[in-house]
Amino acid sequence: MRVFLTGGSGFLGAATAKVLVQRGHQVVASVRVGSARAHLDALGIEVVEGALDDPVFLAESMKGCMGLMHIAGAAGRYYPQPDHYQRVNVDLTRSVFTAARGAGVSQAVYCGTVVIPQGLHSPYADSKRRGARAAIEIGGAEMRVCVVHPSGMVGPEDRAPTPMGRGLMALADGRTRVSLGGGGGFVHVSDAAEMHVVALEHGEKNREYVANAEYWTIRELFGLLSKSFSVPPPRLYVPEVLARSIAFTAEWVGRLLGKTPPVTRFAVTYLYQPAETDPDGKEDRLALGLGPYRSIVQGCVECVHWSRSES
Repeated sequence: MRVFLTGGSGFLGAATAKVLVQRGHQVVASVRVGSARAHLDALGIEVVEGALDDPVFLAESMKGCMGLMHIAGAAGRYYPQPDHYQRVNVDLTRSVFTAARGAGVSQAVYCGTVVIPQGLHSPYADSKRRGARAAIEIGGAEMRVCVVHPSGMVGPEDRAPTPMGRGLMALADGRTRVSLGGGGGFVHVSDAAEMHVVALEHGEKNREYVANAEYWTIRELFGLLSKSFSVPPPRLYVPEVLARSIAFTAEWVGRLLGKTPPVTRFAVTYLYQPAETDPDGKEDRLALGLGPYRSIVQGCVECVHWSRSES
């Protein structure tokens, strides 16, 4: 199948491109002008540079495509513009799915987020919720649309890196004396990518799948990883009330300096969740005909080893 992939230069997008190629699909990967693309070129796929709100670019790039993987989006970090999530996660989703429908795409996957089935509300969560609804509505009767909700992703080739990737590197280098506490659900990025691709191939129309392997408290996960990396574990895990105050202050300072804060209220909201609120993704993985999830601990180790090999 010829598949149009958005967000190809990102963590999940690049992993998804790799799985698509492994499963025999032809890939047209969309990236922003100037984005890193060497890892995509190495896969031998077609890479196109353009804007997802440009209908001419989308129409040309989607010619001959039967599938759409909409991975691009604004993730749960901090953005100073109040309408950023709406523009990226909703307006661009409408643009992409409208173009796909016009191009005759028959099956599509929208990348959601685990905070939707968790019922969390924030500018990020609400925008992704509206984006998922828009994808299904625009798909209508002509397009089989599935939604896959990944939890916190770990694994190799975290190029940006993600906040979790930065945290793992700091821990592995022995630089973490204080850490956020709490806990959350995690999934290996390769498993998340695999579930997106298989949902595209034969997922149920309008069904939402959860890609979530294991719940870990940060204390347990970092304690175990510190032994793997032969470094001391954090001495202090910040309680939720204090973490929220720190995040609020960090965002305020970041806004003044024009920089991304090291911790955000989104991160605190996601990480300080009890295990009982974490959705089980095992049933959905089985429903797609896939085997067990990869180890989260191993995924964290792979993240660090890959990052060190690239430095």
